[in-house]
Parts: sequence; C-alpha cells; structure tokens
Amino acid sequence: MDILRSCRPTGLNGYSLHSPYFNLAGTKITATVTCGEDNSGRTVSSFNLNEKDWADAEVACVAVGGNLASIHTEDHYNFVKGLIKTSAGTNKQTWVGGTDAVKEGVWLWSDGSNFDFTFWGPRQPDNAGRSEDCMALVNKGVANDMPCTQKKSYICGRGLCGRRTPASDGRFFSI
Repeated sequence: MDILRSCRPTGLNGYSLHSPYFNLAGTKITATVTCGEDNSGRTVSSFNLNEKDWADAEVACVAVGGNLASIHTEDHYNFVKGLIKTSAGTNKQTWVGGTDAVKEGVWLWSDGSNFDFTFWGPRQPDNAGRSEDCMALVNKGVANDMPCTQKKSYICGRGLCGRRTPASDGRFFSI
C-alpha cells in the first residue's frame, strides 16, 4: 500500500499535516501528525499527538525512517517549540530524543548525533527521584528530564514529510 499525504504551508516556514495516520495494513490510528522543515532546510520534524512512553515513541520514529528529534541550534529549538504549540494548540509535554539512561549525567541523542543541547530549563536536568532519564519539552517548551515511562506526544526528526521510506517488508510508503 502506498499512502501519500500532502503537507500545506504554515506560519512556521514549514508544512502542516492534520489527518488520520494509517499503518501499512490500512488500519486507522487516531492521531494528528504535523510535519515541517526548519529554517536550515536540513531538518524535517513530525509532531505526533498520540502519546507513547519514550522507548515506544523512539520505535515509532524508527519505523518511519527517523528517530526522536535531536535539537542542536536555538533556531531549531524555537521551531520545535512552535511546531508543538501550533500542532497541539497548547504547550503539550512532548518527547524529544535526549536520554541519559545509559549513564546518568551523560546525555545522548537517540539518532547518534553529538549532544550539544544547552537550552535546559532552570536547574535542569536534575534527575528528580533518581528516575528521570529522558528529555521532554514541557511548560512552554522548556527542556526537562522526565521518567521515560510517562506517556507523552513526541517529535520525530529527519526526512519524514513527503519522502519515501522503506517499510519492514521491503515495500515503500510515503507519509
């Protein structure tokens, strides 16, 4: 099955998609997916309204050829915050790809890129309760470490809007 959706322009220098998401079997999944390209023209992001824990969100991103989003510049950080607010209509808590689950205090991006993020909220990350190992954007987009088992919306990054992506069975589909 080839699923093709078109994105429409938004005020985010990107593209927006609000439609049901279908898996390869054609089963409707209730979700809002919004995709857009940041000002650099190199990073494409997809906001997913349906909530998953951090690991399941990463698996969902990998399934469509990406990872949870990594954020390297202030422009991209502001773009992602705007994408969340525009897509959800609010500052919804949202997973991105940062984690220190391998070693406490050593942050990594799930896509393997260099972790150079500097836009944490005040006194963050703090590993409250010794159980906060995954990064979310919360409270107007402020970055915070959170328990990975919480369910949140999520942002996937890289080549997700209108590009053909290999499916696990070798077929291709477009999102």
